[in-house]
Amino acid sequence: MDGGVFKFTVEKNLLIATSLYGYKMFTKILLLGVSIGLIAITNSDFIVEEVGAYHFHPYFFLPSKNSVSEAISLRKKVRELINDGTFPECSINIINLNFKRAHQFAQYEVCCNKTSFAIAKSFFIQNHGNLSVLTHPLTVYLREDLEGRAEWLGKPVPMYTEFLSEELPSPIVCPVYRDFPDEIPE
Repeated sequence: MDGGVFKFTVEKNLLIATSLYGYKMFTKILLLGVSIGLIAITNSDFIVEEVGAYHFHPYFFLPSKNSVSEAISLRKKVRELINDGTFPECSINIINLNFKRAHQFAQYEVCCNKTSFAIAKSFFIQNHGNLSVLTHPLTVYLREDLEGRAEWLGKPVPMYTEFLSEELPSPIVCPVYRDFPDEIPE
């Protein structure tokens, strides 16, 4: 949940908490002392669907030659680990130098299915250096994934998420990207 403002409603013995982004959590309730409106919450329901994939977004800053060099070096190592089978269920996307969707700074995306998430996360934790790396799950709630379920290695970078859909028809899956260049175009 996003920890923000919620609207509470009661329908058919369910307490429904709806977040700003339309995410709903249902909880069975038992009404006590109806005249004074006391509510006891019992038997909370939780999301139990397993997250199938995750994104890692290493950010870098174009004016800084050190930042660019570090990002390209990290990218090449990730590519090597994908190719040698260490990250068997990961792929690496094109380098984005400009604003792209929620990302306002230069970055690239590494997409890992759940079977490779732990090894990839361990790698980024130990090797992100001075780069900021955003990690987030891929569920049908992309906006919430980026705002409330994301984790940062290094300093957080501002993101633009206002335009994102509140709910996707299905979770994003990791595609197999073609071999995009690992160098920044001149």
